[in-house]
Amino acid sequence: MIETNRDRRHFYTRINLLLDVIATSVIYYISVAVWLGIIKQDSENIATQPLLGILFICIKFVCLTLMGLYDSHGHRRLRRQFLIVFRSLLLETAVTSTILVLYHLGLYSRGVLLSYLLASSAAICVIHFLLLRFAMRFFPRHAQVKHVLIVGTGRLAREFQQNLLGQHREAYDEPIELTGFVGRNTDCTPYIGQAKDLDHILDTMQIDEVVAALDVEEAAEMANVIRACEHTGTKVSIIPYYNDLMPSNPAIEAVGTSKLINLRSNPLDDPAKAAIKRGFDLVVSLLLILLLSPLLLFLAIGTKLSSPGPVLFRQERVGKYKKPFTMYKFRSMRVNDREKTAWSTKADPRKTKFGSFIRKFSLDELPQLFNVVKGDMSLIGPRPEIPFFVDQFKDSVPLYMVKHQVRPGMTGWAQVNGYRGDTSIVKRIEHDIWYIENWTTRLDLKILFMTAMGGFMNDEKTGHPNRSQFKS
Repeated sequence: MIETNRDRRHFYTRINLLLDVIATSVIYYISVAVWLGIIKQDSENIATQPLLGILFICIKFVCLTLMGLYDSHGHRRLRRQFLIVFRSLLLETAVTSTILVLYHLGLYSRGVLLSYLLASSAAICVIHFLLLRFAMRFFPRHAQVKHVLIVGTGRLAREFQQNLLGQHREAYDEPIELTGFVGRNTDCTPYIGQAKDLDHILDTMQIDEVVAALDVEEAAEMANVIRACEHTGTKVSIIPYYNDLMPSNPAIEAVGTSKLINLRSNPLDDPAKAAIKRGFDLVVSLLLILLLSPLLLFLAIGTKLSSPGPVLFRQERVGKYKKPFTMYKFRSMRVNDREKTAWSTKADPRKTKFGSFIRKFSLDELPQLFNVVKGDMSLIGPRPEIPFFVDQFKDSVPLYMVKHQVRPGMTGWAQVNGYRGDTSIVKRIEHDIWYIENWTTRLDLKILFMTAMGGFMNDEKTGHPNRSQFKS
């Protein structure tokens, strides 16, 4: 990735955070004073207690941090920051409402809470907008365009050009301008010259960073490229010729002078991060089992009355480290002999009417909360598959088995992005691997939020079966 000015970003982040905390604290106590002191004239309401104010202010900044508002700031990301504030507002509303219910704080003023939530979120958006405009006006050098030179004229170089100038440019914190290409193929435009002239090019042109994107046949030039960049004091980034084999976040270890690139490490290899995810799974799954116990009882009774057979459907699935486990669902079909080798179709004649209903809203998946408690599954992760299809896909779908490095999940990045049912297995695996390589607690919360906002819906149908339509 193009190197950015981290010190500048961190400085703006600290200023933003400080102003946000001050504004939010002031707004909370103004909300209390105006709503309870002037409008309602209720000085005895529990909303006047300072500790509750501190609690709700802390909740806001925990939500904003989890959503990533204070990760980095760039003037191209203002709209994205506003979206994060909105999502955080929804999460904050859910958390504060849950606290009020669980701790029987029914007397807490709804007017204070609503005005505080809306006004503080709006104030944060205004602060970020004004601070950005202030920085661009009085410190214009901080908004300079970064000029990038690509060394290489093969497939990797062209692919980087497309990523740099296409939709992926939003990943950068600064505006990027492609100065041109240096290499053998003069068809690449704008063409600057050959690699042997790189010293002269860097001395005479305004180049902020060089990206060496050399194909394998050009790899012999890498040493000269690095030497020229270091000689002229120009920053250099390297896209290796084995780029297609690398994950997005490889781990690099040093053994003496040897550098080892671990291609398939993931954040959850860290015991501390794995413990955080497991603790999150346990707390949330136990809480959901408690809160949803009346619904679970209703679904169990409905399943039992819908057709003869057991309430729970037990099926062997492949889990972490390729170990099999028994996954639970509410039975949505009549007992049949194709449970281990056949997917169910959207218009499957084996389904009961009650089964069609609970599958429509993924209610049949709720018993997997007990799989999460047992440790067979996680709330978030790649969906597990039955051994019959694992044996098929591992030979036909690239990198299919990589998903078994983590616990399977009740929902996942692929599912909330629409890759469920009759969709591409290859795309599902691409999303699963991206999730594994980029896992964070914030990403898990985002997926849970997206699931709650409609990611659990299936387009189940009734009628004649269509054998091309599946639900995994």
